[in-house]
Amino acid sequence: MGVTGAGKSTFISRCCPSAVGSASDGMKSCTQDVRTYTFHHSGKTIHLIDTPGFDDTYRTDSDVLRDLAYYLTSSYGSGYKLSGIIYLHPITHNRLTGTAFKNLRTFRKLCGAQSMSSIVLATTMWSEVTPEVGDAREVELKETAEFWGDMIREGSTVYRHTDDHNSAINIISFLADRDTKTVLGLQAEMVDQKRSLEDTEAGREVDKEMSQQREMFEKRLELTRQELEEAIAAKDDQHAREIMQEQERFESKLAAIQQGREELRISMEALIAEKEKRHKEELAKMNEQLETGAALAGAAMAGGCTVT
Repeated sequence: MGVTGAGKSTFISRCCPSAVGSASDGMKSCTQDVRTYTFHHSGKTIHLIDTPGFDDTYRTDSDVLRDLAYYLTSSYGSGYKLSGIIYLHPITHNRLTGTAFKNLRTFRKLCGAQSMSSIVLATTMWSEVTPEVGDAREVELKETAEFWGDMIREGSTVYRHTDDHNSAINIISFLADRDTKTVLGLQAEMVDQKRSLEDTEAGREVDKEMSQQREMFEKRLELTRQELEEAIAAKDDQHAREIMQEQERFESKLAAIQQGREELRISMEALIAEKEKRHKEELAKMNEQLETGAALAGAAMAGGCTVT
């Protein structure tokens, strides 16, 4: 796990080069769905689960959390537990603020206190900073309580990932050789305690963030209403049109936030049923496209055409 651009897909490619086509290009998130990649190491079968971050370019945090919840609860409900969690953070980030800090807070809520000793906090992109700068930033991460400090005191381990095969495998080996399994907080809450997603610690964190965003856009919308009245009074039609377009953007944002909050009100059973229904619909659509393609190819061949 980690923010967009932290190197999640690249890390996986260092472990199993054939698994990942391209890494994130910075602004656009490469990983938009939960994906599993499998390889063998030291006589063990390793499954790496690549996940989108809570700052995904094209998806809301509630949508990302729903996907994570589906994968984690369905796998745990089927008897599968995680050996560990790798959280990647680019050492190129000057400070852990804004999006990265929000991502980390949600990550901690999702894992829960009981999983802290199964977490590796790995810094990436060391080749892009000087050793002095990198060392200073790592110290800040490790010694600041609200960054990594508390997690380290609760058992999390820090690694430097130097973007090569050996570095990635060392982290994998550390977790695999422990021979222990962990149950994430979200899994225990939804599967064992039968809570809805909005009633989990991670769900509450995401809902809190969306509530703050809603308040911000509501304030901006109120300001534009005042500005619109002034523009109309001044008979400034061009400015009035620009303000109304801005209002539409804010109203769209507010509608998306409201939808996101409503999407958190779902149980494990309902979430799994919804995902399975969507999966069946996608398979049916795919089969229909294949059958249509086969029929067209057959018709073309019957008519003496060559299909390439």
